[in-house]
Amino acid sequence: MGGQINYATTLERIKESYVQSGAVYGSPRITHDLRRQGERCGVNRVAKLMKQAKLKAYIGYKRRYFKSSTPHIAADNHLQQQFVVSEPDTAWVSDITYSVLGVQH
Repeated sequence: MGGQINYATTLERIKESYVQSGAVYGSPRITHDLRRQGERCGVNRVAKLMKQAKLKAYIGYKRRYFKSSTPHIAADNHLQQQFVVSEPDTAWVSDITYSVLGVQH
């Protein structure tokens, strides 16, 4: 029949697209990829098959913004942009680096 759907083939193509995307594509993008390959499918069917196969798009790192109830108090600028010191351990510098840890695909 013309309306017969081969779920196994569609699921394999979904998995291929999912892996190629680095596990970041959800059902809308995977549906678009499959349609470009000539597969006839809808977003809801792709979403259903992804859910059954436990394939979930990795959304990414989202920063959390919040407003503090108390104003921030900056430390006094004792160095006055003079970073050369005469004795060790009289001035310190720090840096804050944000990174996403523990990401598994």
